[in-house]
Amino acid sequence: MKIDVRRVCAVALVGLAFVCEACGAEDAEGQEVVVAGDDGEDMVVQASAVTSAKAPRRTPTPAIVRSLQKATNGLLFLSESDYPFDVLYWRNPGGSPSAARIAALMGEDATVVEERSIDAFFNGAATPQDWHSPEDLATVRRYQELVTLLKSKLRKLTVYRFGTIQIHAYVVGVTSAGNWVALKTTQIET
Repeated sequence: MKIDVRRVCAVALVGLAFVCEACGAEDAEGQEVVVAGDDGEDMVVQASAVTSAKAPRRTPTPAIVRSLQKATNGLLFLSESDYPFDVLYWRNPGGSPSAARIAALMGEDATVVEERSIDAFFNGAATPQDWHSPEDLATVRRYQELVTLLKSKLRKLTVYRFGTIQIHAYVVGVTSAGNWVALKTTQIET
């Protein structure tokens, strides 16, 4: 059985549970959940891979999530293919983020993982070049503002990159309340 939460805001992971604001349906162990990305592409996620507890219905979207949604709206991460960002949020997960914890929450293979600093990850996108057009420079400024936002609102910022060739990258940080926030994107490196 699939629960379609495409009518929920771009944040589908709230408090480690899915709740469809359109119909009120909640996830259940083993179900697949259809989530709409900001690019209009749907993805199917196993509920058991990302949920461990129920969230209250109609959980308000945290301000940091709204800020990151706004900052990444229409922004693509450039690699051999361009991919959007999805904003992820975990309410009170306990402990600190690690590659193993993110892999378990997101169903990633933790045997092929690389950790990077936020500066190393965004260096190419946030550094202006002499050959950049005015449009390119506007995108660079957006990346610079995104990095500033992440650094000002989150601590323990780390990037976890899972896989080879098609790499799932998670920019993960912790809020002052101990909640985890991540930006997820895909990079293609052949």
